[in-house]
Amino acid sequence: MKNNLPLVSIIIDNWDGKHFLKDCLPSVFGQKYPYYEVIVIDDGSVDESAGYVKTNFPKSRLIENKKHLGFALSNNQGIKIAKGKYILLLNNDTVVTENFLFPLVESLENEPQLGGAQSKIKIIPEINLLDDVATYLTPNGFLYHLGFFDYDQEKYNQRCFTFSPKGACFFIRKEVLDKVGLLDDRFYCYFEESDLAWRIWLAGYKIIFEPKSLIYHHQAGSINKQSSANRDFFSFKNRLSSLLTNLSFLSLLFILPLHLLTVSFFLLFYLFGHKWQNFIAILKAFIWNIREISSNLSKRKFIQKQIRKTSDIELFKEVFKFPPIKYYFNIFSAYQKGR
Repeated sequence: MKNNLPLVSIIIDNWDGKHFLKDCLPSVFGQKYPYYEVIVIDDGSVDESAGYVKTNFPKSRLIENKKHLGFALSNNQGIKIAKGKYILLLNNDTVVTENFLFPLVESLENEPQLGGAQSKIKIIPEINLLDDVATYLTPNGFLYHLGFFDYDQEKYNQRCFTFSPKGACFFIRKEVLDKVGLLDDRFYCYFEESDLAWRIWLAGYKIIFEPKSLIYHHQAGSINKQSSANRDFFSFKNRLSSLLTNLSFLSLLFILPLHLLTVSFFLLFYLFGHKWQNFIAILKAFIWNIREISSNLSKRKFIQKQIRKTSDIELFKEVFKFPPIKYYFNIFSAYQKGR
């Protein structure tokens, strides 16, 4: 059976997450898919994570970074040495179920048009709550997370397309990465998986939510070391950069003004709430994109000229949604709580 299945490279980025690895790694090595490799990138940890991996999971391939490089760059390190036909980017704060890989592999093996997939993700410790089912692009350039903090129910057992899988569990066809490139190293963290997923869609592939595959996730557990101001800086700068590089010119004319209007709401909220660090963080996000204009233009040229095979009209038919107004209040509340 083993020889009939493709190799899956499971890449786990870790930054001072020894307490998470004690649950994550036993579940990964205890799952039943027989043909996989585990690559752990210890991203400048000071909590003896690397020693824990060496002692308890010697079959892992361990990369030790002397300093913290960030989620995007460290995952790219793992991808570059991965031997698998498929890549799984898996957060260190997850716990996988024993059969979770089989549906992911089966889907992509049987459907060559699929470039990636995401498992159903439930929240630890409230395991009846969903972290996310599918994610869609909205008219203002922000994302709509279907099923976010909703109770699992029958309607979430249907496979569907998703614009962007959660970075906590992103299953990707390796040959697709060879065509569209890796995570953008400049992003550090936040929106890096959405930016990559966007390129996968533009290259003519599709990405699915696969409900037959199940994992559990400490929601935001791996990023709680970031202050709310840092989260704002990285998320706002990366989102804007991704819009500027991935949207067609006509789509940019429509979506960018709505995006800037929405960002203005955040600025006013922080200004009148006297949250100066968050206010300044968003301004710095704009400044970063101005300074990176040359890099953004180069990336845009590569995407629009060499990657794009799917028009925005075709893409939006699959992944463009208009979320209810209530959703924005819920997501904004959760965002302020660091979820």
